[in-house]
Amino acid sequence: MIRAYLSKIEKLISKVDLFMVNEIEAHLLTKKEGVKPQLRTIKKLGPKMVIVTEGAEGAGFYNGKEFLYIKPHRVKVVEVTGAGDAFGASFVAGLIRKPNNVRFALKLALINAESVIRRHGAHAGLLTYEKAVEAMIKPTRIIVL
Repeated sequence: MIRAYLSKIEKLISKVDLFMVNEIEAHLLTKKEGVKPQLRTIKKLGPKMVIVTEGAEGAGFYNGKEFLYIKPHRVKVVEVTGAGDAFGASFVAGLIRKPNNVRFALKLALINAESVIRRHGAHAGLLTYEKAVEAMIKPTRIIVL
């Protein structure tokens, strides 16, 4: 879709608050290697916040002020279907619950995505907000890039 509609996507990006893609999509869009250059390039297209996910490596975030990178915990992976959707939805939920607390939103997103990949199916492991917050007791590494 990115290849087919690149010019239209670039126009739409400027109108969104959060633009989240995986590393492959980010590369197709930016022609850049590495999460930090990808985040910076996408941010220049106009969204308020950008996330680039890198699967088992983690995810990068940039809002024009700070670059953050969240590293996942070691968990047994059963299936990855739905992990990105869980991450994105939980990040938005985290911002709704705690506006302007990106670190909280990233942690919530990571916990729910990790729960999903521990089970078969795209939504079998989805946690409620309350259960996800309980699970956030685990120390999580957020790195400033």
